[in-house]
Amino acid sequence: TVRLCKASVNSSCVEVKVHMGAVRSVNYNKDPSSQHILTASDDKTIKLWNVSKAWSHKSTGPSKLKYSWCVRAHNNWVRQAKFCPNDSLIASCSDDKTVRIWDCNHHGGNKATPKREALRTFSGHEAPVLCLDFEPTLGHSLVTADTKGIINLYDVRVDDSKAGLVQHYNQAHVDSIKSICFHPSGNYALSACRDGSMRIWDVREGRLLYSVFAHKKSVNDCAFHLMVNISSVAVVMAWSCAGVLDLLLIHSQTIMT
Repeated sequence: TVRLCKASVNSSCVEVKVHMGAVRSVNYNKDPSSQHILTASDDKTIKLWNVSKAWSHKSTGPSKLKYSWCVRAHNNWVRQAKFCPNDSLIASCSDDKTVRIWDCNHHGGNKATPKREALRTFSGHEAPVLCLDFEPTLGHSLVTADTKGIINLYDVRVDDSKAGLVQHYNQAHVDSIKSICFHPSGNYALSACRDGSMRIWDVREGRLLYSVFAHKKSVNDCAFHLMVNISSVAVVMAWSCAGVLDLLLIHSQTIMT
């Protein structure tokens, strides 16, 4: 199930049965006017949902929502699926060790719907791929990470899997990488590992910048956040499996450019 909640003081939340298996990720599209969410599941599918009328008085309600697009995306559990910055592409990763790109600009009828055949398939991993993220400025690059601690950086404009592999970080971590994300500038990536460590990578030069051992248990998610009016400080936010949120201040001008 997926729980939809209103962002208001008197918020209301409802649960929607969206897949036949566990839901691994939920991602909102970047255009607030269209209000679509993308879900990925252990049932090997990814689905696109229009939630713009979820709380309309004329609507039958979120429990009756219908997906606008569904595809059997992989041959094993789909760990994550995300929109690119302009919503023209979708990327998904799976335990089948592949990363796939889906075209959202295909027009079916009078509405834009993704094709049901992958636009590209990247097979540069030798282990289940757990997480990915689009470069946030243009969306031409995609960073992916797997259970063996490997990080790959792909150019999603290139069709060939080998030619599209721009950078390969062998043994970026010693354990499964649970989360990976780009810095808002697109110049850096942050990875979080099951061994409790986090690392910041300079993807322009292909090198490690920082290693942070912040938790005693697995770090399950991480994100960059830039502090307002402080141009030399970046905040790294990380959740551990113990339910602890760490805010780590990185004092470096290089992280902000």
